[in-house]
Amino acid sequence: DVEDHEAYFPKIMQAISYALETLYKEADQQAFMIDGKDDDLEIKLGANAAAIFMLCKYQEVVGDSSYLVYAEELAKGIQFMVDQEGQTTHVLSYPSLEVKEKFRIVYYDGEAALGLLRLYQINQEQPLLDTVKLMFEHFITKNYDRYHDHWLSYCTNELTKICPEAKYFEFGLN
Repeated sequence: DVEDHEAYFPKIMQAISYALETLYKEADQQAFMIDGKDDDLEIKLGANAAAIFMLCKYQEVVGDSSYLVYAEELAKGIQFMVDQEGQTTHVLSYPSLEVKEKFRIVYYDGEAALGLLRLYQINQEQPLLDTVKLMFEHFITKNYDRYHDHWLSYCTNELTKICPEAKYFEFGLN
């Protein structure tokens, strides 16, 4: 348990500070985590989700909401990468925000949905839940259950607690 090992906190704070100072970039009313070399920087859907996990877990464990604004801006970045049908774009070029790869790896989708849902569980901002539900409509329509994605399984479990609708339970069981 981290609370029993307060010696961890300086290292945790150092890691979060490094990530936000080095990889966090704001662009067009949202934020993204960047990756890559100076001449080939990219924004990965999954990296934004992982950063939200980090910031939400920190708040959950420590009870400090000082990083919530960063998580909310990253969530806007994820929402920017989700179209009106709930389909995601996996990789953008930075700083242009042009599509670099529409699809890279199936796990990015479940990871992004779970990241938004984790943040929703903290701040109760309805647009986050609406985006997750829109994504799930796409997942259900495109039979994403066949991928057996662990991120999507975690997300489905959490979503059924918030929205106990039959279609989400059926998707989870499949």
